[in-house]
Amino acid sequence: MPARLRGRSSPAPTVQAAQHHARITTGATGLDDRRGTDVTSDGAPAGSTGWRATFTRPDCVVQMPERSVSLDQPSTCAARPAGRIRVFDLADPHR
Repeated sequence: MPARLRGRSSPAPTVQAAQHHARITTGATGLDDRRGTDVTSDGAPAGSTGWRATFTRPDCVVQMPERSVSLDQPSTCAARPAGRIRVFDLADPHR
């Protein structure tokens, strides 16, 4: 599987990250292999939020702590000045 496989870009960033981590955890690489995504927040302030994603197919739960990362260069050609991006790390996958 390519390291930078993204999948669909229409869902929210938290859902995209959860699908990516579920793909890594389960090996399910098909576009429609991840069904029933339910993503909930722990309610912590932005930048320290924890997220939990539950999938019905495959049966998988993904825990993702969120962090913000500062960029030293623009994230797009039109972005001025450089900014911050959200990163969703894989904390605790359950199958």
